[in-house]
Amino acid sequence: MGTMARITTLTLLTLVLAAVGMFHISPEVVHAQTNVAGTWHLVAMSSYRGQNFEATLSITQVGTQLSGSFTVATGDPCVVSANFSGSVGSTISIQVNGGFTELISLTGSLVGAAEVSGTYTLRSANADGSCNPLNNVGGGDAGTWTATRTVTSPPPLPSINGVVSASAFGALLGGAPGSWIEIYGANLASDSREWTSADFSGINAPTALDGTSVTIGGQHAYVDYISPGQVNAQVPSGVGTAYQPVVVTTSMGASAPVNLTVALVAPGLLAPPSFNIGGKQYVAAVFSDGETYVLPPGTVPTLSSRRAQPGDVITFYGVGFGAVTPNIPAGQIVEQINAIDSSLQVLFGATQATVTYAGLVANAVGLYQINAVVPNVSSGDLIPVTFTVAGMPGHQSLYIAVQ
Repeated sequence: MGTMARITTLTLLTLVLAAVGMFHISPEVVHAQTNVAGTWHLVAMSSYRGQNFEATLSITQVGTQLSGSFTVATGDPCVVSANFSGSVGSTISIQVNGGFTELISLTGSLVGAAEVSGTYTLRSANADGSCNPLNNVGGGDAGTWTATRTVTSPPPLPSINGVVSASAFGALLGGAPGSWIEIYGANLASDSREWTSADFSGINAPTALDGTSVTIGGQHAYVDYISPGQVNAQVPSGVGTAYQPVVVTTSMGASAPVNLTVALVAPGLLAPPSFNIGGKQYVAAVFSDGETYVLPPGTVPTLSSRRAQPGDVITFYGVGFGAVTPNIPAGQIVEQINAIDSSLQVLFGATQATVTYAGLVANAVGLYQINAVVPNVSSGDLIPVTFTVAGMPGHQSLYIAVQ
C-alpha cells in the first residue's frame, strides 16, 4: 500500500522571536506524529506602518526532533537569519542577528496541511535602519502573517495483491522456472504496454519496461506486460523450488514481497475465457492448418471450427511444462528444435493419445507446443482432455469435440 506523509492534529502554533534573538516554536496541541517539516514561505502584512517583511522558515524533522533555519528575505534589517534545533512540543531557541533587541510574536492556527496564519506584533527598525530597543514601543507594528508550503505526499509504492500463473492457461496458484505469471496489485507501473522488439537485446527478453521490474527469489524475471494494476512476467530459470518471494520495483520503490510456490513443473494448457461455452471450458486446440479450431462448429462465431476425428493431428499450447533439451533458458527467443525433459501423457477421456511433439515453440518465449494424434474415442462435444507431466496431473477441467 502507498504511504502518505502528512501533518496531523495541530490546532495552535506560536512563533515568538523575542529579545536577544529568541525564536520559539510552541505548539499548544502537538501530537507525537505531527509533521511540520518543510520549507515555509512567511509573509507578514503590516496593519498601519508599512513595515512588511517576508521570510523563509525551513524545518527538518526526524521523529520529534526539529532543526532548521529562519531567514528574512526582505523588509526588516533587524531580523536576518538564524538556525535552530529542538523538539516537537518544546521551546526552540535561536540567536538572531548578533543580539539585536527585536520582538516578533507570531500566533496562529494550522489550516489544512499547507498553511499557517495568524497575527503578529513587531518592534522593527527605525527609519535610519537602526533597531529599536525592546522598551521603545514607538517603533511598534502589528498585522497579520501567513506561512505556506507545498505539501507533496510521497509517491505510492507498488503493492501486490496476488500472483497466479497465466490466466488463459489455468491461473494456477504457483509456477515453475520458465512459467508465465500474472501479478495483480496497485501502482505496479506508470503506464500500460506490452513489450516490443525494441525492448529486446538480441534474443534476450527485457527484465524491465518503463522502470517496472520484477524479481522472483531475488532473480530478475522477464517482463512482457505492465500496467498500474497488472504485470506479466516469466519466472527465471535459476529460481529454486518451494516458496519464493515476488517483488515488483518501480521508480517509486519496491513492493512488499508476496510468496509464489515454485515447482519443477506447473503445467497449464491454453484455454481462454472465449472458449468457455455453456459453462464448459474447451481447450484451445488447432488443426494443422493453423487456422481451424477444434470446437463444435459455430460456437465461437469469429473462429473457423470443426470437430476432430480419430487420427487427426492437433496442436495444444501450454506454459510451465519444465526444462527442455537442448537447454533453452527462460527469457530467450527459441531458435532451435527441442523437447521437454519430463514424461508427458495426454488423454481423451480414458484413452491416451500419441504425442508426436512436445517442446518450446520456435520464435517465441516460454510457450510450449504439444502435437497429439486424436485417439479412437466415442464421438461427443464434451470429451474430457487431461494430461500429466512428470507424473503431475494438470488441474484444469477441459473438454474437446470429437466426431
